[in-house]
Amino acid sequence: MEGKKQIRDLYYEKYGLEEGFAQVNLAINKYVEEFGVDYIIFVLKQNLNLNSIYGLSYFLKDDRFEQSFEREKAKLIKFNINEIEVEKPKEIKYKKPKKQQLWGDMILKGDDTNKKIDISRG
Repeated sequence: MEGKKQIRDLYYEKYGLEEGFAQVNLAINKYVEEFGVDYIIFVLKQNLNLNSIYGLSYFLKDDRFEQSFEREKAKLIKFNINEIEVEKPKEIKYKKPKKQQLWGDMILKGDDTNKKIDISRG
């Protein structure tokens, strides 16, 4: 609930649009379910040209914002390289595919398929 209030306050503060409270809340609830609070706040903090709360969905679905948000999230992840354990890779066994039977092999069943066939006339 606190996140939705933060989104609403940021929206009214930054864009100052005179849309109804109920209309803005309805859109925010829908967006929070679909995209999450952190991502919506990230997008709202960008320099957007918004005319309505419903125009925000265009920016939320934009791949550039999604990629930028993922990069920012990745920067926040901190870990100690010495504490990381590397797992031994699993062995994968591949089965050799059966030799495909060519149409010529099917026609010459029983015959030696390695023989050359003389198809010249005469």
